[in-house]
Amino acid sequence: MKLIALFNPLDTKACFGIPIFEENDCCYTQALGNCDLIAGFDACSVPKNRLTMLEAQRDASIGAAGVFCFFVSSSEIICGTKDEVREAIANRASEFLSRPFLAYEIADFLNDTKARDEPKVRSGSFQDRTGAFARRPPKAQRNITRHKADRAVFCASPQVKSCGK
Repeated sequence: MKLIALFNPLDTKACFGIPIFEENDCCYTQALGNCDLIAGFDACSVPKNRLTMLEAQRDASIGAAGVFCFFVSSSEIICGTKDEVREAIANRASEFLSRPFLAYEIADFLNDTKARDEPKVRSGSFQDRTGAFARRPPKAQRNITRHKADRAVFCASPQVKSCGK
């Protein structure tokens, strides 16, 4: 199996991407198991014109470290193991505070429970303009903050928490 491309599921400048693997002209996503190791591959169908093809393809196999990626912009993509991507975006998380759902995704990926569970009301933010968080009880607020884009179309495997690395 070869890592051949990255897919930006939201077609936005900044978001987490999906690594795409290929074998025998078929595309696959990785299924992660314990400790973010590749447990298998799931067939997927993604239009090739929506993929960011990689110049340097790398081999991937069951038991190898999972591949993670983050699209900072259309010209800057971070790709590597979970620890490598975490390290690369940890100091840049503040760049995405104006996008609350993305900021939550980043905080979740970085295991930053304080940033994830305590949404900040910033001037000009969605929360500030609508008062959405102020009018809802705490449980509803938590549910809104924890909303994530549905990636099930591309990766049928549930996300597996890391093993305390």
